[in-house]
Amino acid sequence: MNLIISSRSFIKKIKHSFIIIFTQWSDTSGRVSREQFWPGYVCINLLLNAVPYFFAQALLNDQDPSAVLAWKVALKHFYMMMFLPSVVFVLLMLAMKIKRFHDTDRSGWLCVAEAVGKIVSMVWMISMIVSGFSRSYIVSSLVFMVLVLYVFIVLLLPGSQGRNEYGLQPK
Repeated sequence: MNLIISSRSFIKKIKHSFIIIFTQWSDTSGRVSREQFWPGYVCINLLLNAVPYFFAQALLNDQDPSAVLAWKVALKHFYMMMFLPSVVFVLLMLAMKIKRFHDTDRSGWLCVAEAVGKIVSMVWMISMIVSGFSRSYIVSSLVFMVLVLYVFIVLLLPGSQGRNEYGLQPK
């Protein structure tokens, strides 16, 4: 019984998180708590990252070399199709990340830099799949990963107590 109650509570949190994400995607003022941010963020990330990964693994497990080559071509097109939903996700979550930064009493400009970096990385990944490996991609990815790690750590931090320069503490 406890598991059913907790799963219902978790589903309510996800639903509430999605409502905030999809209704406040263009509003960067104010604050959003970790409880409001993380359920929707994790669900959308799983849909956009885990599903394509497992799809790719299933396709590439075939041992026939001609089939693997055909699947790699199909996979390249699949990743190109995933580009648009990924960009939409980055833009949807941008306002929420900025609000999480505001909740920790930080400016949200690094979130904008991270969003631009993610979109550039997606374009480079597609071009690398199409045209081949690039050393500059590796170097720029390492630099970008430092920014992503910093943003991720800030998203995990608790919000500042009470009112800060960005507004009231979220409920």
